[in-house]
Amino acid sequence: MRSAVRTGVATMFLLSGVSARAANVPVIVGPGNTFNPPAVTVNPGDTVTWTFRSLHTATSDSRTGPEVWDSGFLSAGTFSHTFNTPGDYPYYCILHSVPLAQGGTFMNGAVHVAALLSTPPTILNVTPLGAFAGTTITINGAAFQNGATVTFRGVASPSVTFVNASTLQAVVPDIPIGAAHRVENPGDELMVFVEVQQGDYLGEDDIVRADAREVA
Repeated sequence: MRSAVRTGVATMFLLSGVSARAANVPVIVGPGNTFNPPAVTVNPGDTVTWTFRSLHTATSDSRTGPEVWDSGFLSAGTFSHTFNTPGDYPYYCILHSVPLAQGGTFMNGAVHVAALLSTPPTILNVTPLGAFAGTTITINGAAFQNGATVTFRGVASPSVTFVNASTLQAVVPDIPIGAAHRVENPGDELMVFVEVQQGDYLGEDDIVRADAREVA
């Protein structure tokens, strides 16, 4: 019986997508009379979660409009609100401050919801062009967002790091055992495909060639 682990060289053409996903942004309330951090920036669809360490509220300054929330009095546990409308939304603790428009400064916070991007993310280049599974690659482009996901022909990267709006770092995923896959070389340079096998049987007769092609 053989236990096979196949590790391919992921090249630029294998990278199939960069997309954004909703994020959860944490804010710690207390101990003491603080929101930490006092101001956060999120994208539409993101959720802010307040975790309470002492008795406070997280209450929006505005009582009407697209983004209104009130945690009520909490000394422990969490409260969450999902933001969908771009804009600036100040909030405060009812026990220890007043809304910003009324001069509140003692225990006040703010949520900035960024405007929706008018253009989708664009990939310009990937470094290195070839990498083993588990390797971190750098993706350069434009209009990247915090919380982006990266897929390699439908297989999601297990870890994506947002560096800035033009740079992402992603870990190359492994090809799952039993998954059909194709490797091709669209250029003139030699591409090496490495298959690592483990176990007491290393024959090739159990490999199914679903669509073998050879181009001279």
